[in-house]
Amino acid sequence: MNKFFKFGISLKELLLLVITGGLVVYSMPVYSFSFCIFFSFVPLFLVLKNKSVIVSFRIGLITGFITYSILLSWLYLIFGSISIIFFVVLSLFSGLFCLCFSLVRISMGYWLALIFSPLLWVSIEYLKSEQWALRFGWMSLGYSVHNIEIFMGLAKYIGIYGISFVLILINILLVFIISGKKILIKSISLFLIITIFLTAYILNKNKNPETSSRNVYCRLVQTENDFKKCLELSVSKPIPEDSIIVFPEYSIWDSPIQNQLLKREIDGFIDKTKSNYIIGCLYFEKNKKNFFNNIALLISNKKEFIGKYQKHHPIPFFIDGEAGTDYPVFKIGGATAGVGVCFDYDFEDVSRKTVQKGAEILFNPTYDAQNWWYIQHIQHSFLLPFRAVETGRYALRAASSGISLVISPNGKILKQTDYTGEYILDFKIPLLTTKTFYVKYGYILPFLIQSLTVIIVIISVFKILYSKFFRD
Repeated sequence: MNKFFKFGISLKELLLLVITGGLVVYSMPVYSFSFCIFFSFVPLFLVLKNKSVIVSFRIGLITGFITYSILLSWLYLIFGSISIIFFVVLSLFSGLFCLCFSLVRISMGYWLALIFSPLLWVSIEYLKSEQWALRFGWMSLGYSVHNIEIFMGLAKYIGIYGISFVLILINILLVFIISGKKILIKSISLFLIITIFLTAYILNKNKNPETSSRNVYCRLVQTENDFKKCLELSVSKPIPEDSIIVFPEYSIWDSPIQNQLLKREIDGFIDKTKSNYIIGCLYFEKNKKNFFNNIALLISNKKEFIGKYQKHHPIPFFIDGEAGTDYPVFKIGGATAGVGVCFDYDFEDVSRKTVQKGAEILFNPTYDAQNWWYIQHIQHSFLLPFRAVETGRYALRAASSGISLVISPNGKILKQTDYTGEYILDFKIPLLTTKTFYVKYGYILPFLIQSLTVIIVIISVFKILYSKFFRD
């Protein structure tokens, strides 16, 4: 059989697509062979060299399905066989990438299409992750470099999507080296790869985060679906007065604001610790579609309500409350705090906008269920370090069953728990005020890239149509 199911793809080409999918899988958490990402797309680009638009779309579907069905295999535990639909839907974005690549190749040539591909990849990745109803950013390409410090550090300049741009750029330069016929092209490509690595090193050679004379003592509490245990763990060890104690998301399926008996119980523990609390809980509103808001409630050491943060990104297909609309910061324990609940820090907007408003530290109450697969816990925990780097802030994650984390502004995990069990994590956190380049300007990059990409794709389609219907 010369072609794979008459898809216009030979078995040899199918093997190359499997190699691309496998290399992407092994570069990501949990496997974390991050160096694989630097050449993982080379086989895909070689296969796309002479393919039609339809065949290119099929190639993207196949490559995406291989990648997502392995990396997101834990979805089967949640949705069963329906998870195949999710894999196919996510694969459509890979198909769209290859389809648009083919349009540009037909219009402008293979080599110009390669040069255009980093722009195209970021545009579609940003669409998949941030701009449609089922926003899902877990598998953004940039997360693959979580254990390569010089590349992870680029996030404070260009964010997670800028890192994805750089990774695709390195891949296409390798294609130029492998397939280019002129020594000059090969030499320039090699020079550019070396330049990228040197630039990343120079930008991040000072790995020490900003120092501060102002600090706040924090305690993260990890336990699942047991509010009394949360309270007990919060007082299980002595803690300095005016500290900040953080409980996970959904620590209690009730509202201390609306339930006075519950509030008095919390007040009793505040009397013991003389500290401030951030509690993942509910707030009920009768006229809302989902009848409740998923919030982080902040209570001062004087037993007063400081405020509440409403989750911005409820999980699709789950009853997870109404989406919040504002980005408040809170004065608590002598700090100006930004808060994002669980899924919120899977995206870049909440952390960035709260730091733009003056947040000096980021808190992330999270519900990661104990019955999740290990791979799911790992993948979720590796997103927050990028939010810390992008914003230049210490980020603290209190997860119901792990992994709870204390993360430095350069993305280093300073302290963590296992992904099951009951724990407390104590850490003295410096309060930082300097805004990164990304927070001030860099976040605009995906929008600029998308605008340019749309223009290039439209020009390509126009040239193809003109050539087909109007040229003699």
